[in-house]
Amino acid sequence: MRIFGAWRADFLASYSEGTAFEIFASELVLRPYGLALDDIKAGIVGGGQDGAIDSVYVFFDDYLIDEDSEVIDPASKPSDLGQGRLLELWIIQAKTTPAFSETTLDQLENSIRRLLNLSQSLDALSTLYNERLLGRIGLFRTAWDKLITQRPRISVNVAYATPGDRQGVTPQVEAKLNALRQVIAEAVPDPSLVTAELMGDKELLSRYNERPSYTVRMEYQESATSGDSHVALVKLKDSDLRKSVLDHC
Repeated sequence: MRIFGAWRADFLASYSEGTAFEIFASELVLRPYGLALDDIKAGIVGGGQDGAIDSVYVFFDDYLIDEDSEVIDPASKPSDLGQGRLLELWIIQAKTTPAFSETTLDQLENSIRRLLNLSQSLDALSTLYNERLLGRIGLFRTAWDKLITQRPRISVNVAYATPGDRQGVTPQVEAKLNALRQVIAEAVPDPSLVTAELMGDKELLSRYNERPSYTVRMEYQESATSGDSHVALVKLKDSDLRKSVLDHC
């Protein structure tokens, strides 16, 4: 992909082609969330013992979860986090080879079956998968366990990206993709919140051409909460919010 080469030269010139493509593809898959490049890099887990998984991201109501998030803080109470909120897991595989591989889909299926088996501890999987991968999956498991009494909506999404042709995949690859979807669907409460997709060069380019969303962090002076309603007083003078509003007018 010509656009990848230009993007890599601009943003990740010192990175290997493989790692740069993992970051590039992950950013495009997650473009609707408007993540910063550093957030994308933090989710990269590829390398030895990665189980055909290159990056992992967890979102709680569209906000990226990390080790400091309230939803996984032992001090937070599930009842304070609300009912029926959306917990999302994104698993991404990205290869520079211009074809979709049956073997890769088989590896993804086996890995995800193990990682979503909540009866098996992540410690028991440490001989199969690297620490970064298990740590990211651990965020998802911890949040799910924390929210379980709050009836969360659990969404699991897998994207497999290459610079190949999505429309030209073989029936065997489509069959493997459907088998992967089935494995995920059996592991979550609501199969309608499961996706497993192939993204080729056309799909990646289309996503690249989308205008990314953005998030502005606000510092507030005072706040009040009543049930699920929140009010905050934000000082606009010289704030990032004011600058962002003016920049986008």
